[in-house]
Amino acid sequence: MSKIKFTKICILTSLILLFMPASLNRNKITANEQEEVKETITKYLEAVINKNFETVYDLTESNLKKYDSLDNLKEKQMGIKSMEIRNFKPYHGLNLNDNTPTRLFKVELNITPNDYGSWNDGINPRFIWGVKESGVWKVSGFAESQSREIRDYQKEL
Repeated sequence: MSKIKFTKICILTSLILLFMPASLNRNKITANEQEEVKETITKYLEAVINKNFETVYDLTESNLKKYDSLDNLKEKQMGIKSMEIRNFKPYHGLNLNDNTPTRLFKVELNITPNDYGSWNDGINPRFIWGVKESGVWKVSGFAESQSREIRDYQKEL
């Protein structure tokens, strides 16, 4: 094997070993961070209840803002006439220890939909998760069921 080829392999191996632990732990968070995520999601849901859509928009991950404008959010009000938060708790999946800090939560929302809504009238179970953007927690997802993203997230814990 040539010296150049050997050097390239060593550099590539070093880079993989350097960045692999970071990618394996990207969803690992501390108990304090879990509380920060929960606070962010709570503020988000309370802003929906109070129809403060500027706050909802501010607490939304930037990637999601590509799909909805603040004006549209204000007009359609997320399809919600009224909402009440019920049974809000960390979600760990079936095989994870309940003491493991998580950024994924399961919530039951008692919703009365408006004309734009596709919500059920009554209890709507949802999964909500957060991501950190520039050091600040934002709401990243709002899913009705075990989506691929949630399953992928759980596999990485």
